[in-house]
Amino acid sequence: APRKKVMLWTVLAITAIIVIAGAVTWIYVIPVLGKKSNLPADTAPGTPVKVNNDAEYCNKIDEMLLTYTKKPEEINSFLDKADDFFINYPQPDSDVKKAKLKDFLQVYVPLDEKNRVVPARQKLREASLAEINAKKEAAERLQAQKRKEEEQRLQLEQAAQERERKLEEEKRIKEQRIADYLKSVNNKLSSLADAFVKYCGTVDVIVVERALKEVALEPSRVAGRTPQEKEAADSLADYAKKLQQALSAGQQMDTLLKNSGSELDGMQVEVKRGSLGKIKKIENGTLTIKMMTSDDTEEVKFSEIKDFYLSTFISRVEKRSGIPNGSFFYMLYNGEYDDSIEKLAPDDFWKAELPKLEERYFKEKLKGATEEQRKELQARFGTLESFKKALSESPVKTQ
Repeated sequence: APRKKVMLWTVLAITAIIVIAGAVTWIYVIPVLGKKSNLPADTAPGTPVKVNNDAEYCNKIDEMLLTYTKKPEEINSFLDKADDFFINYPQPDSDVKKAKLKDFLQVYVPLDEKNRVVPARQKLREASLAEINAKKEAAERLQAQKRKEEEQRLQLEQAAQERERKLEEEKRIKEQRIADYLKSVNNKLSSLADAFVKYCGTVDVIVVERALKEVALEPSRVAGRTPQEKEAADSLADYAKKLQQALSAGQQMDTLLKNSGSELDGMQVEVKRGSLGKIKKIENGTLTIKMMTSDDTEEVKFSEIKDFYLSTFISRVEKRSGIPNGSFFYMLYNGEYDDSIEKLAPDDFWKAELPKLEERYFKEKLKGATEEQRKELQARFGTLESFKKALSESPVKTQ
């Protein structure tokens, strides 16, 4: 790193300066060592003295060497005196002085190097190394912090991606659940309509009643779900409610017309032209009628009453019973699909739903029908668009 390089060059430069200083000392001071002089012993350290002869200069050096020889343990005192000497006698000006200084430096330099330069260098080196280590540790801490921050960033990013993935997965599951539910609702609608046209008016009508009761509970099954699912459930339940109303009204009318006992007693009825009378009772599909042209009582099967007279009879029963749209629901209950029932459809729902129920009814009748049976159905219902469509989609039974 750039900062490490700067520190290394600084250490090298300081070391070079120390080496050069030592070399200069050896060159200019060593010549004086070994020569004795007669310098005064009371010259104060640190006081500049102008030396006019070699003896005085050499004597100063000898004094310092003698003191050190006697008390070598006072090395710091010796080095301090030597420093003062160099200040007071900065430059030897004769060969004698130079030779004496050279000898002196042979003692001074190693001591100075060992006791001051080396420790100072070591201290400087240690300080430098400490600074380098501190910067290294700081850099490592910085790198560790950056790694930690990067790890945290990656963790946050991964957590965000995981949350996004879960949201997408939840969304997909929810959308799939909604799609599956809507499909199931359509299947229930279809099954309910099929059961209605297949079993109404038969002894198996209980199948329709059970299916209607089951579907009525649908909204409670999707409580707390999406508006789309609730809307579909409500639509299914509403459809079942309308079929239930139709079933109930159709059953009431069917009972009145075929097995109401004396409930319609006294109601006028014409079963054929010129055959006018009053109902006494109706049981098991047979009307007991007191004829008005005679005192005779006749029994007429409900199934033998001709269309015109039958529709008139049914309308009279509807008015007497007070069952709204009783004629329409009776025909729907018994699968009496023809042009007249379309005219009786009471509202937009039944006007739209009737052709669908007719088509389902005809498909059920055509399913497995023989050629002869198909011809009979076509002769009766061939003019209806719902029958034509059912016929086109129903395969011919192989003989």
